Amino acid sequence: LLKDLITHEVGHTLGLRHNFVASGLVSYDEMNSEGFNGPISSSVMDYLPVNIAFGEDVVQGPWTTPMLGPYDMWAIAYGYTPGKTDAVLARCGEPELRYLTDEDTQGPDPMARRFDHAKNPLDYVDAQLAIVENLRGRILDEMVDEGESWAKARSGYLMTLSKHLRAVSVAGNWIGGSTVNRVMKGEELDPITDVPADQQRRALAVVLDATTPDAAYGLTPELLRKMTVEKWFDDGGRAGAMADSTFDVHSRISGIQRTALTLILNPTTLNRMYDNEFRAVEGDDVLTIPETMDGVKAAVWTELDARPSGKRSNTDAYISSLRRNLQRTHLERLVSLAGGSDRFG
Repeated sequence: LLKDLITHEVGHTLGLRHNFVASGLVSYDEMNSEGFNGPISSSVMDYLPVNIAFGEDVVQGPWTTPMLGPYDMWAIAYGYTPGKTDAVLARCGEPELRYLTDEDTQGPDPMARRFDHAKNPLDYVDAQLAIVENLRGRILDEMVDEGESWAKARSGYLMTLSKHLRAVSVAGNWIGGSTVNRVMKGEELDPITDVPADQQRRALAVVLDATTPDAAYGLTPELLRKMTVEKWFDDGGRAGAMADSTFDVHSRISGIQRTALTLILNPTTLNRMYDNEFRAVEGDDVLTIPETMDGVKAAVWTELDARPSGKRSNTDAYISSLRRNLQRTHLERLVSLAGGSDRFG
């Protein structure tokens, strides 16, 4: 990790800018396979998350990229080769030499993002969400040792919630996305290629599956009764001194739900999706706005497919309070979109 940091900063010293598409060099499975010893990024100028392998068929690969990548060697060759560089430039269409930098991170290419990972970041997202689920199931038994404060349970859960949100955010970038290629006339690639529809549908399903069901958050009455804070006006407890001793479950989860719906239904994403549909040629498979809206509705309003049966109570509601918050947020989004507002509260 230290070597990766140093080479990144030396790269800046030598004139290199960030290359946030470099993380797409190899697949998640390949970098976490037996015998792999190559770079996991085409450049040390990307921002990489720590590669924590998780799954039955993976082994722990490099924690980060252990060496310079092909883009680094190529960019330095161009910058420091005396005389003509035509031969160096002729390689610019090679996939491992793709380049997108800071200005591209707000654009439509989902690979031009900080702290995404692997050739298909959705594989990385699946692994991250599996780690989150695994760790949450171990908080009470393994996070807090005998004689320690239960505040560690809350701290542990919040760490998983942060990782949960980061994974969902990576997936959300793929909805309505397009691949951006820095190419010139005469090269084979188009500068704009829409992300395949099946990839966008997978991303949509990941975001909805990871945020709309109550079970996605791993909260139980037993866990919630343990998630308190330490309150001391010193360095050991100042962070929790002004926090409520009880965990603000509805506020926290509602924040994740609102973020998820914003990732899908914000006007920029919907406009990109609309433009992708118009740009397609006859026969192309595209993810459309109606399909997306139907998918969100189906995930948010699942309870409408059936009728409640039997007697219900506050602790056994037909629609849980978390789900009611989600449904209220969805209605707010629809009203905002129908009224032409681009501001989501």
